[in-house]
Parts: sequence; C-alpha cells; structure tokens
Amino acid sequence: MTTRTVHEKRILKELQGMPESALLKIEKVIRLLKEDFLGKKSDENSTERLLALCGSWKDTRPVQQQIDDVYAARTPSEERESLR
Repeated sequence: MTTRTVHEKRILKELQGMPESALLKIEKVIRLLKEDFLGKKSDENSTERLLALCGSWKDTRPVQQQIDDVYAARTPSEERESLR
C-alpha cells in the first residue's frame, strides 16, 4: 500500500497550482481512464465519452466549402528538404 500512497501524493503534487479549467479537463480524463481500466462501461460508451472530451466541430459551412478554403489558404513553397 505504500507504493499506492506514493503515487497518489505524486499525482496530487502535479495537480497543485493548475488552473481550474485544466483541473476540470483532467478530472474528465481520469474518470474515463478509471472506467476503462476497471471495465465498468462498454467500449462504445468509452469511445463516445473520449470523443466528448475533444469538443465538437463548430463550422456551419458545407464540407466542400471547408475543403476549398483549406486549399485556398495554402501557399506554394519552393523550399526543398534534402533526404540525404
């Protein structure tokens, strides 16, 4: 049990001084990992929860317009890297 206590203290030390917004995200990740390790939820639910942590894409443009905008924003480069 000593090892567990040492790990818990290390984790708490890492969390000290972090902003609240980061702590909320870390809490979600810890819960997800805990459920994954303990196998409490189905894999499908775990995947959905993991994706929920990533946030959602908020763009009302049609997909093709988004793709066109990405290509339009790219600029050609004459720089070449040597593979040798």
